[in-house]
Amino acid sequence: MAPSLSARHSSTSQVRHRPSGGTLVCHLAELDEQIIALLQADGRRSAAEIARVLGSTRGTIHRRIQRLVDEQFITIRAFAVSRNIGLPVHLFFALRVAFEQLNLVAKSIADFKELRWVAVTSGQRNVLAEGFFSSTEHLNAFVTRRLAPLPGILEVETLNVLSLEKFGFDWTAIRHASEDYAIEPAPTTAATTHATAVHEHA
Repeated sequence: MAPSLSARHSSTSQVRHRPSGGTLVCHLAELDEQIIALLQADGRRSAAEIARVLGSTRGTIHRRIQRLVDEQFITIRAFAVSRNIGLPVHLFFALRVAFEQLNLVAKSIADFKELRWVAVTSGQRNVLAEGFFSSTEHLNAFVTRRLAPLPGILEVETLNVLSLEKFGFDWTAIRHASEDYAIEPAPTTAATTHATAVHEHA
């Protein structure tokens, strides 16, 4: 099993609201970002080793890692290679669920052991899930005995993963990816309203 690291936003971390009141923006200190980069390359790195690489102290790095975990910026865990542990059937489920049954279905399938994650999404296929199975017989039993009896499922599409071309957690690169596009900031509500008023007057 290969230790890996995942990161996510935290409502208790350093954040600020966008002017429009939209998505929260997280600000990581440079040292924290460097620690995350080293851990996502090798989740087994000790605080002492990270301190040597970054020219810091073991105590400082230990406290930083603990804070990153406690404030839910990161989790550190091992990800198994599914095909090597007897789970060669890897697929995604795209479900079309009746709106009135959406929460019930999502919560119900979230309890199924075979599914790694379950998400409610926008669009016609409004529930997505990733699953791992020991055989096609196992998959068939799951679909007919677990999914089929649930009320509200109107359609099930299965997408078999034939080859995994990328599987990574390079959050440092992902966080800075937008810088490659020179994206213009969205106009504020006031500016948008003014532009609309001018257009209508014209």
